Amino acid sequence: MLDIFEVIKTKTTLVKPIGVGILIIVIGTVYLLWPGHEQSEKGIQSFSSTQTSQSIPKSESQVKSTSKQTSAVIMVDVKGAVNKPGVYQVDTSDRVQSAILKAGGQRTEADMTQVNLAQRLTDGQVLYVPIKGEQVPTNFANETVASSQTKTTINLNTATKEELQNLEGIGEKKADQILDYRQEHGGFKSIEELKSISGIGTKRFEAIKEQLAI
Repeated sequence: MLDIFEVIKTKTTLVKPIGVGILIIVIGTVYLLWPGHEQSEKGIQSFSSTQTSQSIPKSESQVKSTSKQTSAVIMVDVKGAVNKPGVYQVDTSDRVQSAILKAGGQRTEADMTQVNLAQRLTDGQVLYVPIKGEQVPTNFANETVASSQTKTTINLNTATKEELQNLEGIGEKKADQILDYRQEHGGFKSIEELKSISGIGTKRFEAIKEQLAI
């Protein structure tokens, strides 16, 4: 009889650990399969990532880079009828008016009707302010130096040799050719006839056609 009780006691002792182990497995499986478990972990990871990114301060180089972008400057050369001609440093958002003010403002004899005060400035630009009755020098009246003057219209049938030389790409020799053609043909019938002159091709004509008239 005692042997039977000893066997039951021994089996009972072995069953308890097995039961506990099975219970742990069941609880772990339920936890892993629970719908909110994955979202909770993602939320914790996302929160941790956000907190980390917010806590990292900007490096000194990043701060300097941002500062340079907001305070970019350019250089312009102001010439002509201003009180203090010279090279000036201006902001990228500045206009012609700002550059003239930096140069001490225009002189009393300046012809401001030829100057576009609202024009945006570019780095390396030459800004020439003419005096009244002055025609802007041809070396300033081209697109590469971005002169602020308004281009005048040239009548091919009445223009003088000097006036023709104000056209981009037209030198003394070409001006003489235009005058010879005009005399030989009794004047120009259309501005397109200018392409009949040697050395004036489609590209050069397109660059000056807005200044031409008959």
